[in-house]
Amino acid sequence: MEMCLEKNVLIAESDSLQRKRITKIVCEAALKLNIKVKIYRAVNATRAAKVLEQNDIDMLILNTVYQDTRYKELPGIRLVEELRTLEKYVLLPVIFVTPNLEQRDYIFKELDCIGCQPYAFEDETLEKILLRGLHYKTCRDAEKEFYIKSKTKLYPVCMNDILYIESGKREVKFCMWDGTIVEVAYLTLAEVKEKLKSRYLLQCERSIIVNTTYITAIEEKTIFLAGQKQTIGLNIGTRYRNAVKMVMMQKEILV
Repeated sequence: MEMCLEKNVLIAESDSLQRKRITKIVCEAALKLNIKVKIYRAVNATRAAKVLEQNDIDMLILNTVYQDTRYKELPGIRLVEELRTLEKYVLLPVIFVTPNLEQRDYIFKELDCIGCQPYAFEDETLEKILLRGLHYKTCRDAEKEFYIKSKTKLYPVCMNDILYIESGKREVKFCMWDGTIVEVAYLTLAEVKEKLKSRYLLQCERSIIVNTTYITAIEEKTIFLAGQKQTIGLNIGTRYRNAVKMVMMQKEILV
């Protein structure tokens, strides 16, 4: 089953033109892979560390040298050294784009990075690295695969595949991004929420839970989700409107 994934990419670079250039190539690579990306931006390693702490980042692209208050020497390298001690980011795909290529061997061998490009890099070369790195599993993937048990059957479900979940009288329907529907009998929406406990699922109506990954817009009474073939509009219940608005406010792309 083809999936539309979502990746959070952090670009730590002090030069605005370089950030824009890298952002453009990331978006082009993601489009080729049918992957949605959120781009987080930071101007130095100190701010990047804050973004990494407060969010689940799937890829880091950064420079090794720039003025920084927290890291006095080679701030980009010092940041990645710290990340590799954290379980959350021990496997994080990291790409350096830097004028300081003297550290190239250390970046690959000791920091286990997937790329180290000169500051005046070739677009095609960086894109090739991105196409490979965007497929890597990261800290968020652990909660993306699970099984739903109903009676004597196990139903395999991937979190990335779910567009929304809707409960009926005697069953719950898992409506997938590609248009397929998996029905599980004798299961309630409350049991689904207890089973999944995912930060990416949001209840917008008494009988509907949506995957926030696919939210494209909200109106006063409608929430829109981007499926593979069409955009779907679902009702927002009165008691859930404030919760939906809060989630959309938190889905900030730029930092």
